[in-house]
Amino acid sequence: MSILDEKIKKANTISIMGHINPDGDCLGSTLALYNYILKKKKKKTVKVYLMEAQKKFSVLNGFDKICHTNSDATVYDLGIICDCSTEDRVKDYYKYFDTAQDKFIVDHHASSNRTDCDVVIEPTAAATCQVMFDLMDDKYIDKRVAECLYVGLAHDSGVFRYSSFTELLDDTLFKEKFNQKLLLAKVYERAKFLCKGKVLYSYALMSELKDLNLEKGDLDLCVPNLRQTEGVSLALFAYDVANNVYKISMRSNTDKIDCSVFAKERGGGGHERAAGFTVNMELDKIPEYIEKELKEIFGD
Repeated sequence: MSILDEKIKKANTISIMGHINPDGDCLGSTLALYNYILKKKKKKTVKVYLMEAQKKFSVLNGFDKICHTNSDATVYDLGIICDCSTEDRVKDYYKYFDTAQDKFIVDHHASSNRTDCDVVIEPTAAATCQVMFDLMDDKYIDKRVAECLYVGLAHDSGVFRYSSFTELLDDTLFKEKFNQKLLLAKVYERAKFLCKGKVLYSYALMSELKDLNLEKGDLDLCVPNLRQTEGVSLALFAYDVANNVYKISMRSNTDKIDCSVFAKERGGGGHERAAGFTVNMELDKIPEYIEKELKEIFGD
């Protein structure tokens, strides 16, 4: 049994805190711990105290349960600080750690030199979420816990780019040619929201690639970028393969549509979240066609 599990076992009331202006690792580690404790012992009282964070993190379970005030005078059996170690970094919520009968810190920053409480710090870890994972019992790492840990690790490592693998990942995955960015600017400039904003569509022409000294493979960044637009459930990107013949690539953020089925019904194929098919029509008719075909799925 890890020191974390030993402390959780002894405590009936537990407070969890992190640093001011919480980032992905702070939110990931605190909420992973919150979900982990409740998975182990549903009857324990557990509360997370943090400053308000960006709404994009609301996808993490427990985000809506975070307490943003320090008005209550609860004294907890156990206080846990994640992703930092000092009062000046926790600020208003430090009292829930300071007054706790037992105290514990989990961090990956080497600057901590606390000796007045139990501390687990791994400076070589990419994130506090990595340290937290090592302290957890695998039996209680469910989907909710795993999602929080994953987000924290991804954010603090820059999706594993802030490490010795930086050059490898940049060269094979992230780096883009300047002219690719110019092409992407064109794609966004002509992009259209369809189906009441749930679908985003755009296109590029092979003649534009030639003008920019780009190859067909340089189009690969277009549809993923469109998919990452806030509020978009489905992105579609078209490019010409012959006169009035266009290949349409699909990328989905939702379970409402199986891209592979949609594409197969139109002579194409692919995967559930990524697929493609070909249409034979004039370019300016494609948005109307897409909206008609997706009407039943995404509404009028």
